[in-house]
Amino acid sequence: MLLCSTTPRLRPQNGCDTTNCPTSTACISNTAIRRRSSLACAAAAAAAAAVGIDLGTTNSAVAILRKGDTYPTIIKNDFGSFTVPSVVTYSSDGSSIVGQQAKQQSACNPLNTYYSVKRLIGRKLDEVQNLELVYGLAADKQGGVQLLCPARGAPVTPQEVSADVLRHLLQLAAQALDGAPPQQVVITVPTYFDARQRAATLQAAQLAGIQQVSLIQEPVAAAMAFGFGKPYDAELLLVFDLGGGTFDLSLVDSFEGIMEVLGTDGDAQLGGDDFDAALAAWLQQQLASSSSSSSNSSELQGQLQQLPPDVLARLLEAAEAAKCRLTEEQVTVIHLDAPTAAAAAAAACCSSTQQQQQQQQEQVQQQGVSVELSRQRMHAATAQLRQRLWTPLQALADGCKLAYECEPGQVEQQLANHTACQTQQQSDSSSSSSSSNGSSDPYAPKPRKLTAVLLV
Repeated sequence: MLLCSTTPRLRPQNGCDTTNCPTSTACISNTAIRRRSSLACAAAAAAAAAVGIDLGTTNSAVAILRKGDTYPTIIKNDFGSFTVPSVVTYSSDGSSIVGQQAKQQSACNPLNTYYSVKRLIGRKLDEVQNLELVYGLAADKQGGVQLLCPARGAPVTPQEVSADVLRHLLQLAAQALDGAPPQQVVITVPTYFDARQRAATLQAAQLAGIQQVSLIQEPVAAAMAFGFGKPYDAELLLVFDLGGGTFDLSLVDSFEGIMEVLGTDGDAQLGGDDFDAALAAWLQQQLASSSSSSSNSSELQGQLQQLPPDVLARLLEAAEAAKCRLTEEQVTVIHLDAPTAAAAAAAACCSSTQQQQQQQQEQVQQQGVSVELSRQRMHAATAQLRQRLWTPLQALADGCKLAYECEPGQVEQQLANHTACQTQQQSDSSSSSSSSNGSSDPYAPKPRKLTAVLLV
């Protein structure tokens, strides 16, 4: 900014009007100085701003904190959203599409549209072969993951896909910083990321052109955001992060602005993608039968692998959209076009006779399908996945000596009975003065009490 205020303006000489005389030396010099000053101001603004990126499995976001700002500013994308889908589509001409437009390509160009690569970055192929993905995977010479890309005729790596997402986010940040791309960026990573995954994330940042990058643990970033602008009080925070590809729990101690992760747990193979797959499997079963209660959810999800890529992409897209609508509605209706419904029903009816399959396909092809999904049915379809949330929570609570009023393993029962956990505990406490996780040892430390639970 100092350069802007001290750079002298050249005056027209010999009566030459620089506005109407673009070929004059003064005009050219003045224009060049203004351009350099503008670029220098933008570069100074970019250097003075702190830029943070949440490189997520499903969605990503970028925020900037300028000098003098009270709070960080999350940058909106061209669609007015604070998040950008972590999706990239590649074309045969070498170009790529990132974000919402790429997500819209998932149904019509499924084999060249890549999502959830955070679950693959820095991993070996044999570690991720059970994931429900539309696009194909292959192993590199070291056994790492490569993504088959028919449009390019050669595989791409998760680092390359992540780099394209990062470039898009950097462009959004540059627009907010008057056109200067940020050179120093902080990127969040899960606590469980090992050295290979961290190194792969750093490689993606380098491919995106970031000169200086720092990694910060996601729970620490969440705790810092929670405490931003607040007094430095001692707090014990539980970060509950059920993302698109992983489930992470972290206990963070905050004291005088210093964050310390006391314990972590979670499930690296559990996330929103798995809930989408479970709902898609349930939806597929509804297309073939009026009842899916006799089928195991794992068997239903196994049938998804038999679907053509475009049909699977449409089912997953419909399942995700219905899941999101049920956050505000009690009941929603899923509409499927005739070709998608017919193909899904045919795969689900593999045990039916050929005549039955033909009858069902003819009925579907005539009118398509609309399926009603309620919150209660969604809970039933995802019960096994949801049950996996409580085991890590129980382990973290016991390992870190946390006080709780309800056994984490009893949450599902409480939800099923529509009874508040606290109310049940109050009735239990009338006959017992000790807490559910109390100790009979009089010298044992008292269980810690949480200050807040952060759902991120």
